[in-house]
Amino acid sequence: MSDISKDDVRDRLGNVDQIRDLLFGQKIKEYDQRYENSTQRLDRIESELSQFQTEIRDRITNLQESLTTEIRSGLDSLEKQLKYLSLTTHEQTSKLQQEIHLVEQKNVHGLETLQKAVTSQNNFFKHDLSHTREKLEEDILFLKGQVVGELEQGLAQLKEAKLSRIDLADVLFELCLKVKGAEFIPNLKEGSENHLKTDFLLPEQHGSESHH
Repeated sequence: MSDISKDDVRDRLGNVDQIRDLLFGQKIKEYDQRYENSTQRLDRIESELSQFQTEIRDRITNLQESLTTEIRSGLDSLEKQLKYLSLTTHEQTSKLQQEIHLVEQKNVHGLETLQKAVTSQNNFFKHDLSHTREKLEEDILFLKGQVVGELEQGLAQLKEAKLSRIDLADVLFELCLKVKGAEFIPNLKEGSENHLKTDFLLPEQHGSESHH
């Protein structure tokens, strides 16, 4: 065995690769194929994952942009609505205040007009009442003066002419007619006139006539 040289051994055993192929060739091929398949699968997964990540990132970016645009548009619309409502509310409030002011002015003007009318009417009635009172007092004074004058005149005539009591009764009767007016003896007839005249006679005259 020791006489076998190394070259003989190589020749007998052949190349290491050949030995390996002989011993593990089929398994190694299977493992290489599996490795290659796994590598390809892993590359494919990594590619798909990268593509998925890119797609997700793009979707998120688009969603963010869309949401940002929508939110911004909503905020702008809400801001415009708030401004419109504020302006409209201000205009409505201002208009309502103007209407209230106009109503207050009308009420104040109406009250002032009514107060002036009442004051004017009151002053008119006061003036008319005062004038009527003064006129009545003047008429009473005039009537008193007239009565006193008639009495004095009648007494003077009685003293001068020494009138009888019947004549004096006639004078007093005529004086009553002048003072009272026509309503004192409405529809006076000649027959009742003598009876009314006797009512104005003095007590002694009634007595003397009863003796007749």
